[in-house]
Amino acid sequence: MNKIILAIIIMAANIALFSNYPIHAEGNLVAAGGNESAAVNFLPREVTINVGDTVKWYNPTPVLEPHTATFISESKYFATPKAPFLIQNVKDIVPVNNASNVEINIVPSNSSDSPRVMIGDNARSSLPNVIGANNETATYLPLNSEYTMKGDEKYINSGWMWPKDMIPPGASPITTFSITFEKEGTYDFICVIHPWMTNKIIVNG
Repeated sequence: MNKIILAIIIMAANIALFSNYPIHAEGNLVAAGGNESAAVNFLPREVTINVGDTVKWYNPTPVLEPHTATFISESKYFATPKAPFLIQNVKDIVPVNNASNVEINIVPSNSSDSPRVMIGDNARSSLPNVIGANNETATYLPLNSEYTMKGDEKYINSGWMWPKDMIPPGASPITTFSITFEKEGTYDFICVIHPWMTNKIIVNG
């Protein structure tokens, strides 16, 4: 009997949590995250729309956890959150806020003659950007962007979307991302922070 009562309480708690966050597409909304029991999923699991429709992603997670909506044509376009950069012709790198407890991450080397390699934020992971069909250079979009997808892009990324009113200091204030789909097809997307988060948009003609 106690197990049954406990199961009912847990089920009621989960319903209460989910009730605060839409888990079905309402006006083609996709939740990147969900609630505490589904913080690493896209909800709903699949969205079917028509050509010309717009899908909007947002992050309703009630914990400080960023997510992205990222479309990748080939694995080589996967953008890691951090990346190594070779530092050339720079003597000093000074933090903007000297009162902060921060220091640049320089890869240790056994030789003083070795070039300095810095580990830094990868803007192609953290900011909204697109790599078109005929180039390798990213075009950066406005924060909380509304983008029209042609259907042949190599890479489209929302940037790190934070829960509304929970954006950490120093982070780009991104909470939404929207795409209008111009071409029929099935479009898979992931979160580059949690690459096991996968979903798809099915666009009917």
